[in-house]
Amino acid sequence: MKVAVGIDVGGSTTKAVALKGKDILGVSEMPSSDPLATSIGLLGKLVVMMGYSLQDVEVIALAGGRSSQLPDSILGLRVVKVNEIKAAGTGGVVLTNLDEALVVSMGTGTALIEVRNGGKNIRHVGGTGVGGGTLIGLSRKMLGVSSVSVLVEMAERGDSKRVDLTVGDIVGDGIGMLSADMTASNLGRVGDTSSIEDLAAGITNLVGEVISSVTYLAASKLGLEDRVILVGRIAKLPPVLKSIQKTLASFGVKPIVPKLPEYAVAVGAGYMVSIGEG
Repeated sequence: MKVAVGIDVGGSTTKAVALKGKDILGVSEMPSSDPLATSIGLLGKLVVMMGYSLQDVEVIALAGGRSSQLPDSILGLRVVKVNEIKAAGTGGVVLTNLDEALVVSMGTGTALIEVRNGGKNIRHVGGTGVGGGTLIGLSRKMLGVSSVSVLVEMAERGDSKRVDLTVGDIVGDGIGMLSADMTASNLGRVGDTSSIEDLAAGITNLVGEVISSVTYLAASKLGLEDRVILVGRIAKLPPVLKSIQKTLASFGVKPIVPKLPEYAVAVGAGYMVSIGEG
């Protein structure tokens, strides 16, 4: 079996993975500049890393927002363009070896993808405009910080409870299915003296809780509460992931975070094309 290379051509970062079937042979990423130059660079890097040649690559599978800008052949290799939703859903179940799941693809925004029958049936069931773009937008405007890594470092030094209002703050105790320490109003306690670290924690908590809420509603509707998979780079951001895990745990849901969650789209695209489903 020859190698399939899946490439997720994103707006800020392009990620690539080499696969044989479901076996991941290598991964790499680099900042997105010119989509073609970046894709060629990643292809060459993977081939060198694996000790292979271009002749060992059967096909390049492209997905992501900027994949439409690329040609149908790169360095003489066949290129197949794959729907990003289907790629993310497939990547989620390939990375976890599940036959069905609700895949939560967290990028600039967040997409909720129902996957059934080992990826044969994939349906986009909803999502939210809250995601990585929200993190950066709020951080840039409120904190003057445009770097996700800096935002995360600040959030880990802060405490969202000093800028959020809890259910207990408002009603004195828990209410309904919500315990007293659950958030009633994100950033509802922000004042003139709130620290930038606490604001950073509040921003990451807001994003995590919004994603969690829409995820739970979809999972419960679909009967997939025990098979929620988190993919995308946000799954690698500790304060956001902690917020998601805590909120979902309050609803009895324990999400699955696979290894290499940020490569789910590239993995899904490469796998789909390798089995003739691109």
